[in-house]
Amino acid sequence: MLIQNSFYNSVIQSLSNSIISTVGKKFALNIFYNLAIILSVFGLVWCYNNHKYLPAGFLVGTTACLFYFKYQLTKDIRKSFKEKDQK
Repeated sequence: MLIQNSFYNSVIQSLSNSIISTVGKKFALNIFYNLAIILSVFGLVWCYNNHKYLPAGFLVGTTACLFYFKYQLTKDIRKSFKEKDQK
């Protein structure tokens, strides 16, 4: 199980390194995550006010995923800045 998780983590890490390699792209991705979180929260409030609970559940999951991705991106940015400061 641990080998499988480390394999998936290495594949995801290599994909994210090749796709998101510069600070500008990371900054733009951070802005996208912020806007998506805001829109998800607005959609969640709208669904709650109109008694649409199934889409509200989907938006809760979407918002949670976006927060997780934003947290991972923030950790990655901090790590890259620490590596730059050491050099």
